[in-house]
Amino acid sequence: MNKKYLIFGTKNIGKEDFRLIRFFYLPIIEKEAYILFNYFYDFEFFNEKKEFLNLNDLESIFKMDQVVFEKNKKILEAIGLIRTFYNEEKKVVLIELKKPSTINQILKNHYFSELLIKKIGQNKFNELIERFSEKDYKKEGFSEISTNFFQIFISDDVKDEVHINDIKSNIEAKQVLNSKRYIEYLTHRLPIPSLEKKVEHYHQLGFSFHALNEILDYCYKINNKINFQYFEKIAKDLFNKKIILHHEVYQELLEKFEYKQKINSKSKPLFDPYETLQNDTEEINNTNVIDDFLKEVEETEW
Repeated sequence: MNKKYLIFGTKNIGKEDFRLIRFFYLPIIEKEAYILFNYFYDFEFFNEKKEFLNLNDLESIFKMDQVVFEKNKKILEAIGLIRTFYNEEKKVVLIELKKPSTINQILKNHYFSELLIKKIGQNKFNELIERFSEKDYKKEGFSEISTNFFQIFISDDVKDEVHINDIKSNIEAKQVLNSKRYIEYLTHRLPIPSLEKKVEHYHQLGFSFHALNEILDYCYKINNKINFQYFEKIAKDLFNKKIILHHEVYQELLEKFEYKQKINSKSKPLFDPYETLQNDTEEINNTNVIDDFLKEVEETEW
């Protein structure tokens, strides 16, 4: 009784996988094995009735007889692009298609890399690695500005209905709560009327609740409370600079916060065992710290 073949696993394989196979695997497995893998994929993809593989098609279309088929099937098994399972009783062979290795996995696999370099040369290998790694570093220097789920699908009315006890993190709270509820989340009490009205004023000027919540969060991190005048100073300064979009507000506040942390880390400790030995040096350093701090106050006063 002849063996019957069933193929599965195509759902795990996409366009990027085929690109990797073409450039990194084809030089090693060569044309016939590459054709066989593609045939397996196409056959299973369109095989809605789950029929057995027709080896006659391979011979008539690709001139691939049983011997050539078995040879190239073993090559695909050895390179890791397929796994094969056999049921002796039913004489059925299951062929599972596997995703190719990632670039990082290829680089870590010394045997695979050396085999590929022998086929295409070191320069071409380096060029391929650089080309396929490009997508990993293209985003450096860019800030995420994508609209999130809550901005589009959660209205302000719905934000008023969200239960604070259901919030799992501060990041989520900033996204899903309106600013009145967010103040309550941070301080565990309702905002004073003057602060609530001022927040609503800047909301009407174009700040989203998400952006305003970033300002409120910043105020709370700096002072461990939300001061009405401090909030207004920051919001007014950002508005005058035309910084009202969430990602812009977030980036501005992040840089200010990191700068303040840097200033604080330079501050002289209360007790210094080497104080008497370093008076001159510390005086210069402290002067620089004070100058930096005064410059910061002069620029934004927040």
